[in-house]
Amino acid sequence: MPPRKTHLYSHAVMELLQSYKPDCNNFNSVRDNLSQLIKFTRLPISEIQKETYSYLSGAIIGLSVILNVVVVVWIIVQSKSKSRPHTDAYIISLAVSDLFITLLTIPMDIYRQRNDHNWALSSDWLTNLISCKGVSFLQNTAVLSSMFILTCLSLDRYAWVS
Repeated sequence: MPPRKTHLYSHAVMELLQSYKPDCNNFNSVRDNLSQLIKFTRLPISEIQKETYSYLSGAIIGLSVILNVVVVVWIIVQSKSKSRPHTDAYIISLAVSDLFITLLTIPMDIYRQRNDHNWALSSDWLTNLISCKGVSFLQNTAVLSSMFILTCLSLDRYAWVS
């Protein structure tokens, strides 16, 4: 049985890492070795895989937006009869944070997959730098806010139980 393609890539990456001897005086050799490593770690993606990934991600975006909006509306409508406003605030915050993750992370990931792992939005280097740093910042902020809200919700539930 022939070895799988990913298995061949992992061997090539391991050989490259084992043979890597950094030469700090020669920046070009470091850059060349890193570009070889990056070339091996990015497996080629077929057009069918890109299309499938795009459609599945679009379905996830649609479901996430609809369901998170339903949660927010449901909590607001039901909050008049409940006596747990701080828990409701946590759940609404979590739903909004999930919306930010859905609307910031998944579309940019689709864009990156469709363009062969390239963030370039234009040919201008400044626009690309700002978009790369800005999108990364917004994505990380959305994920960290979701984690923080889950931590606060867990601590609130722990305080409620004990």
